[in-house]
Amino acid sequence: MAAEQRLSETAKELPRAIDIANGEAELTDEQRAAWDATWAEMQQIAADIRIDPWWAEVDQAQARLELLRAARERATQLLSQRELK
Repeated sequence: MAAEQRLSETAKELPRAIDIANGEAELTDEQRAAWDATWAEMQQIAADIRIDPWWAEVDQAQARLELLRAARERATQLLSQRELK
């Protein structure tokens, strides 16, 4: 998904959360704006998925579980990639 790739690339440019929490780094206005714009795009995609007519044709509880499982797997992959760098 292109938006996910952009979010991943944007995240690579940001300081680590622990550094921000420790006061060792800050987000610039440009970094925050880039993150916010990409995050908003991802949220719109999620909203579009939630209102898709496909949901009327499937077991919604099972579909949500499968989507959540896939999202967790992808989040784990992204975090692993970031930690390796």
